[in-house]
Amino acid sequence: MGFLHNGNSYVEAVLGKYSLSYSWSNEDTTDYLFGWKIAHNTSQIERTAVNPWIWHSSKELSSLPTTGFLAYYSGSGYVTQLGRARPWSWRIFTELVEAGWLDEQTKAIQVEFTTYNVNSNLFCQVTLFFEFAPTGGVFTRSYLNTLRLFLYTTDFEIFVAICEVTSVIFLIGFAVKGAADLYKLRLRYFKKFWNLQELSVVLLGFSCVFLYLERSLEVKNTLKANDAKTGNKFVSFTYVTFWDSTLFYVQAILICLVTIRFWKLLSFSPYMQVPTRTISKAGIPLLNFFLLLSIVMTGMVFFCYFTFGTKVEMMRSFVETVFSLINFSLGRIEFKVIKEADRLFGPIFITCFIIFIILTLLTLFFGILNGALEETLHEALGADLPETKDMLDYMNHQINMIFRKTTISWVEKVYMDEKKMTL
Repeated sequence: MGFLHNGNSYVEAVLGKYSLSYSWSNEDTTDYLFGWKIAHNTSQIERTAVNPWIWHSSKELSSLPTTGFLAYYSGSGYVTQLGRARPWSWRIFTELVEAGWLDEQTKAIQVEFTTYNVNSNLFCQVTLFFEFAPTGGVFTRSYLNTLRLFLYTTDFEIFVAICEVTSVIFLIGFAVKGAADLYKLRLRYFKKFWNLQELSVVLLGFSCVFLYLERSLEVKNTLKANDAKTGNKFVSFTYVTFWDSTLFYVQAILICLVTIRFWKLLSFSPYMQVPTRTISKAGIPLLNFFLLLSIVMTGMVFFCYFTFGTKVEMMRSFVETVFSLINFSLGRIEFKVIKEADRLFGPIFITCFIIFIILTLLTLFFGILNGALEETLHEALGADLPETKDMLDYMNHQINMIFRKTTISWVEKVYMDEKKMTL
């Protein structure tokens, strides 16, 4: 079927030193002999990568800190490597359990392995995390990170590469233009919103270039280590996942800012300014509305957290409760889960939430926007609007700015033209 396992898997145990709760300060970093026996002589300890009784730092394991339900773990610990075959892996784990590798001092276990699908050209780093509470309970969490490490293997990906190179060229030109404006305007450059937005786009663009290069270097080193490994040696893809995720988030922010800047291009026609004028006109009513909404939502969040927090997984923490109620307001109401948690207050809460949040407050929100939109359209239809600016006018103006034939920005030019029309 084309689905291959690369043989990389290991189990990491994090120990707390005689403490009911885990923290970085009380993490056990001692090297032991078989069965957690204390070594009276360091020469007795066999420091190898496969010795499960030796403590390894996160740097040695190429690991990163992990967030759990009960604590924030450092990524260090005691590690054992599993085999390629399931029977062999189960045998290793069974021997460790019989030897007492997992005891009352074990606070968390992390199982990590990586798979590769030949058909889709995708890697998947799988991390299974188990936390042991002082009361005896176990909290589980899984992380699946899908990666595409072999790039530019198809015609479409080659086209993507050409677009990336073109984007870098435009970014350099954009940066040169911004640097010239900054040199000319000095501190006045930072007084305009679009200048700050332009500066943010440039900085995030170069950040994406740096992250892309760092990610490519980490992918090259990881795949090289994976190809050169022998036996059951584990190769971690954690750093690759980290840089790939960071690049993804930065690109998302950059695309958002570029989309906002694209809205500036739509300001050629005054009719395209209706949405921004509508929001501006409804600013104070919307501010009052969000103040009322925050008060009501805060009360409901506290009610859900204290009432359902110990019974509903999606409301275990205050932050998770906030996101759960936001999903409820979008229509994703888990009525069955809330009802099973509390058969009396569950249905009552859902009913009150639908009445006060969905039917009342959201209707009020759309009513405010609708009123401001009608007022804005009435003003737009009743006023003598300036002529619609053409894209060629904008391009001609930008070329004149590049060759220093004019020093007035496009926004200032449009504003001056509108002012002349009103006079």
